[in-house]
Amino acid sequence: SSAEKRHDSQTLRQIDEFRELLNHRRKYFHRRSIWNMDQTGFSYELATERTLSNKGERDTVLFASSRNKQTHSYTAQLMISRDGRLIGDLLLCFQERSGTFGPKVGAKVQELQELYGNIKVLASPSGKMSSDLNVEWIRLVVEPAVNLHNSRANDDSSQPVLPARSLVRSDVEGIDDDDEACYGSRLRSSYQGCDDLGGPQDACRGQSRARVAAECTSPATILLLVDAWAGNRAIHPDARLLGIKVMTIPERSTAEVQPLDVGFMRQYKLFVGRITNQAHFDDLISTITTREGIMNMQSLVWNQFSSPMYRSMITWCWHKTDLSYSSEELESDPPALVRQIQFNFGASECQVEGCPQNAFIRCAHCGKALCLEHFLNRTCFHDRPSDPESTSFDINSQSADEDTQESDLEDEEMIFNSEIE
Repeated sequence: SSAEKRHDSQTLRQIDEFRELLNHRRKYFHRRSIWNMDQTGFSYELATERTLSNKGERDTVLFASSRNKQTHSYTAQLMISRDGRLIGDLLLCFQERSGTFGPKVGAKVQELQELYGNIKVLASPSGKMSSDLNVEWIRLVVEPAVNLHNSRANDDSSQPVLPARSLVRSDVEGIDDDDEACYGSRLRSSYQGCDDLGGPQDACRGQSRARVAAECTSPATILLLVDAWAGNRAIHPDARLLGIKVMTIPERSTAEVQPLDVGFMRQYKLFVGRITNQAHFDDLISTITTREGIMNMQSLVWNQFSSPMYRSMITWCWHKTDLSYSSEELESDPPALVRQIQFNFGASECQVEGCPQNAFIRCAHCGKALCLEHFLNRTCFHDRPSDPESTSFDINSQSADEDTQESDLEDEEMIFNSEIE
């Protein structure tokens, strides 16, 4: 219809304008300082239409460990950088009827967070993020990530950038949303402080305006891309105080210009789907569908994606967003994906000494082949990212049953593609 054509034309124009503005702004930031955040949802237990049945069997009985786990969901919120790295801890938001964890559960969640070291956990009645939880995410995940980023500020001089400056009036329409939100929020808080002190208000408020203006228009060190979800507006003031410039991706355009949607989320869901399928087959599904099991599984997947083996894939995710993107930045073209890196390999048995099980996965850090049970037991959790030059496996090595394995993996991509947001 003509209305749809007008809508499409408007969206395309917004995409072009966004790309042009990003291309202008990125001149002031290193690739490692340009980030993208997004959310994706999971069921506690992923459902699948695939079954195993004996030949000639008249009836096949289907079994799910819990119908409740297939209808209840949780959210993962994650960040990647323009230079192909994961940023900060993985945030999980679980579905809890009261919106909070009870004392015993909360203590266990805190214990596992400290034990695993790469995830943070919140809760809501829906299992989805809210504006308030997004502000909590800034405190739990973003602030430590910014501190780590700034501590390494002198480590990367490979990409020259223009001198840092305030981007407050870089938009055609003047003041940017995050600067304005920061100013308004901080000013209200400062005025309240003046009221609490009592006495003359004019001098106190004048000092507050000068201080807040300096805080909210200072040169940014990080550029963060987020989608147009209303809950993301809540992060602008606190992000700006951390030196983060927030850019909002136009509505209905994330499939085109949001890096996490372009090339990462599908691979992440495929990884989780592979684990779920194998857990059903190995009768281990109950170990990955509890609250503790999900935390363990997601911690392991996040750790695997921190391997330098995924650097090219994550860098490639920006190719539709960044007009300055060049294929020369990639180590390979096209980049290796999850199934090439982790599920196509020559070893047929688990390489843990004494284990008789078949290998299920190849560690992206060290190349060791593991059965699902030893993978879930954190046999190959690597606290520090490995050096790409020290990897001990050839990514092109294939299993003897390569054709069958490739066919299975393609089927799984089709199944779990429907789960991707």
